[in-house]
Amino acid sequence: MFRKKKIEKKIPDNTYRVIKISKDALFEFIYESFIDNQETFFDITDGTKIMTSFDID
Repeated sequence: MFRKKKIEKKIPDNTYRVIKISKDALFEFIYESFIDNQETFFDITDGTKIMTSFDID
């Protein structure tokens, strides 16, 4: 069986790619990033021992 060679795509110079992200998806990303890094933010060693509440208005 032959594998196809992966073609690398490049954006031409002076061209931009616009990506639209919904507000809910952005908030979910921020929330997950916050939870993943809560040990660093709160200077703790075990994030499972604290309760967090997250809300964006």
